[in-house]
Amino acid sequence: VACDDGDGTWDDDSDPATVCAARTTCATGSYVATEGDATNDRTCTACAGGTFSTTTNASSCAAWADCDPGEFASTPGTSSSDRVCSACGAGSYSSASNASSCAAWTDCAAGQYVIGVGTSTTDRTCATCTPGSFSTSTNVASCLAWDDCGAGQYVTANGTNMSNRTCAACSAGSFTTSPNAPSCASWSDCG
Repeated sequence: VACDDGDGTWDDDSDPATVCAARTTCATGSYVATEGDATNDRTCTACAGGTFSTTTNASSCAAWADCDPGEFASTPGTSSSDRVCSACGAGSYSSASNASSCAAWTDCAAGQYVIGVGTSTTDRTCATCTPGSFSTSTNVASCLAWDDCGAGQYVTANGTNMSNRTCAACSAGSFTTSPNAPSCASWSDCG
């Protein structure tokens, strides 16, 4: 019996009187290192890390897909399957290639404002409200100026970067003439 006449067999025992053996099938996750011939079997080699094959008797392994910044590897690659990339969802980002997940944008807290809007590849950035301004909620675009206490009022609580200045009216018999006075002065008595 002649082996390797195009039917994928080889002589596994060097006895032409016996039936030819089928060549080894290289499974997914490997590739054909040598095809074999009439007296030698096919040899297979496993795909190296970062590569894969999805068919039997593949001639080579292909490199996994690269996930770009702004994406993450939603399904990791194996020796028999490619890496699957997915876009980062709203409010999250990845800045590195082949990230395993996306990170949530940083929240700008009360007392801060947003100076850099987050994207799919960058985090949101924050700054503290400047003196004389405040914010009371998260992720505001700008801080608000403190209220001014006018004539006839005084400051009951100084503002902070998280709270507004508060004012109260002077009580009967007292006054202020300058803005943001710390207290009211008593009226003068006429002699």
